[in-house]
Amino acid sequence: MNLPNRTFSQICSFLSCFSLLLCGSIPSNASPIKKRIVTLTTMSSDVVSLITSDSIVGVPGSSLINGNRVYDNVVRISQGRNQPDFEKIISLRPDLVVGSSGFHDNVLSKLSSLGLDTITYQLNSFDQLQGLVDDIASKVGVDSKSVDSLIPSCRYTNSEQGEPVLILASLKPLISPTSNSWSGSLLRHLGIPNLTSTLNESGRFSGYTTLSPEWIITAKPPKLILVAFQNSDFANQFKDLNFWKNVEAVKQDKVSTMPYYGLINPGSFASINVACKILRSTSS
Repeated sequence: MNLPNRTFSQICSFLSCFSLLLCGSIPSNASPIKKRIVTLTTMSSDVVSLITSDSIVGVPGSSLINGNRVYDNVVRISQGRNQPDFEKIISLRPDLVVGSSGFHDNVLSKLSSLGLDTITYQLNSFDQLQGLVDDIASKVGVDSKSVDSLIPSCRYTNSEQGEPVLILASLKPLISPTSNSWSGSLLRHLGIPNLTSTLNESGRFSGYTTLSPEWIITAKPPKLILVAFQNSDFANQFKDLNFWKNVEAVKQDKVSTMPYYGLINPGSFASINVACKILRSTSS
């Protein structure tokens, strides 16, 4: 059958455009393709919820998560410090799984072997937190966000000021953060001198050093911060230590407590912001 030249031209034009659409060659302002994301930590959950709130299909069960209504209808893939449920993660058919280096290595390795996309991260500094935000934003095809804009109380201070602070994160053993920990990075970012920043790491906790009672007494810390764990009488337990009344900060009544989340474990942008507010008020 012979087609009029005009009709033939219109058909060719239509087929050409259809082909371009199939190949994705025509520019489009459409939103990025929605991904199904499972997060294995509270911090990665917070990052994803701020970048692409409707993409999370699985989160860990923790006090920070369970107290946030944003995650009311999201599946819990773990509880407390237990390992994530591998089968439950698979059942959610995720496009991306985000977890921390070390604790989640095993499950992330298994998921990767099945061809699932994963992000493994460490979080011992502000730079690493920004890197996590950038990585997740890149995976979902959206613009990244500045960490500074998400935690306004944690503005960077380029010089140390105020009296040194000693943080005690554990009773047995007595441990304190060095510069290689999240706590150490937080103090450095705020310009607050950390009494144990340059000590060598020791013990089983990376980024921390084990202290003796003698060291604490000799160091004469002008200010002392004790980490308050949820539903614990941690701070009061120090009062029973034989050496406690000889610590300089105790003599001067300059002992304060801070929540675990934000200071030791970043937890969320909100908890980090609260930690910065407390640290600034403590150092002033």
